[in-house]
Amino acid sequence: MSAQALTNIRILERYIEKNKDDKIVSGTINKIIQFKIDKYKKELTELKKELSLFEAKYRMDSPHFLGDFEAGKLGDSIDFVEWSSLYKIHQRVLERKNILEGV
Repeated sequence: MSAQALTNIRILERYIEKNKDDKIVSGTINKIIQFKIDKYKKELTELKKELSLFEAKYRMDSPHFLGDFEAGKLGDSIDFVEWSSLYKIHQRVLERKNILEGV
């Protein structure tokens, strides 16, 4: 995020503190947040589909796989590298969605 965006967020925070009843600003912020949440949910759905293919193929859930993979128990096949990357992306997207949802 750019320094200007952070400055704008601070300006909005001060504005909202003084104008709590401004429905346009609060509604716009809520729409932006919901838009990002919906985008992340869609990404998570797609990532889960891809992860489920690996989980079925190797009969292992992704968290267990990642632990074994990072411990060096599984080798370095291209499938495992891809699975590891997909799962890490999934976790980052999930974390971002959860932050926006206040989880």
